Amino acid sequence: MKHTVWAIVAAITLLPHSRLFAHEGGKHEHEIKEPAKGTRAYTAMKKNYSSMVAPILINKCMDCHSSSGHFPWYYNLPLAKSLIDRDIRNARRLLDLTNGFPFSGLGTLSDHLTGLHTVATDNSMPPLQYKLAHWSSRLTQAEREIIIAWTAGKLPPAAAPNGSPGKKK
Repeated sequence: MKHTVWAIVAAITLLPHSRLFAHEGGKHEHEIKEPAKGTRAYTAMKKNYSSMVAPILINKCMDCHSSSGHFPWYYNLPLAKSLIDRDIRNARRLLDLTNGFPFSGLGTLSDHLTGLHTVATDNSMPPLQYKLAHWSSRLTQAEREIIIAWTAGKLPPAAAPNGSPGKKK
């Protein structure tokens, strides 16, 4: 147990920190343009966020990217608390999921969609030091595909969580 604690503290301390915006301040390879508010595309994106994307982000991302995160058991260990607090502060500065879609944080909705698309595509979130201690935090291939399709506006407007078309109103 003692060795596990030190391994986790070492991983948190020594591993480089990934960022939602890998090229912060620079251009992304695939920039997502946000749909204009009030359009069908925006309404579909918001509806699909609630039904398909929010459950993934709540389960996998909210601990660091919201004000309602849960702290791990090692949070109160020496050094861990200040490192975790710093990581959460930085994560929320870039992308804050606390109030749902559209998000808050550094940049525009287009920046947030591009960042989410990028990290789902290259599987760079959560950061390695977090994955080491929280194996279930990894996005599954299906979750990554949903986020990628959603950010690109390619989910059907009334998609249901199981991937089948939802009921039309």
